Amino acid sequence: MARRAPFIGPDWRGAGAPAHNRPLMRVLRPGSVGKVSGLTIIELMVTLAVLAVLVTVSAPNLQSMIFNWRLTASANDLLADLSTARGQAATLGVPVTVCASANAANCGGAWTQGRIVFSDANANGQVDAADGDRILAVGEAAHPNLTLAVANLADATRIRFSSTGLAEGVSGGGATFKLCDQRQGLHGRTVTVSLPGRASAAAVQCP
Repeated sequence: MARRAPFIGPDWRGAGAPAHNRPLMRVLRPGSVGKVSGLTIIELMVTLAVLAVLVTVSAPNLQSMIFNWRLTASANDLLADLSTARGQAATLGVPVTVCASANAANCGGAWTQGRIVFSDANANGQVDAADGDRILAVGEAAHPNLTLAVANLADATRIRFSSTGLAEGVSGGGATFKLCDQRQGLHGRTVTVSLPGRASAAAVQCP
């Protein structure tokens, strides 16, 4: 089979070269160099108007989402502290109290100001270092927009778990801690502590 002779032309880069050997060339139209496209005033105004509509529509949903998250987080924190108190009472073999605390050191104040979980050896509802009482957990203050109402509890400022894990001072179907914000309807959260000491959370009607 005869070999093909290589192509020889006036310039391998020029018009005489085969098509596959020619360099790709970009043809620019006059006046196209350095021209940058952008938005006109009308296009910018339309874009801003659409953005304003989207913000207006989504803002209420975003606000409601933040409110729901805030309530759920507060209820879950309270639920965790109550469950910790019950578990520690059984583990340590002494009563454990959860009480409202404004200074994170002693009982006193409103539930929305914070709370403490502490071993309560003599079951008097106070932190007595001389009796070996110690703080086991500290709950932060609630958001200013939240309210917390307590029901079915002999002492509305504290709840105690016996060394066997039973909730003391609880009446009815169980002590309830009802959390609400400024909204009305099924937006609140309630934490219930049953007589055996088990804590649970659920949605609740507000106010």
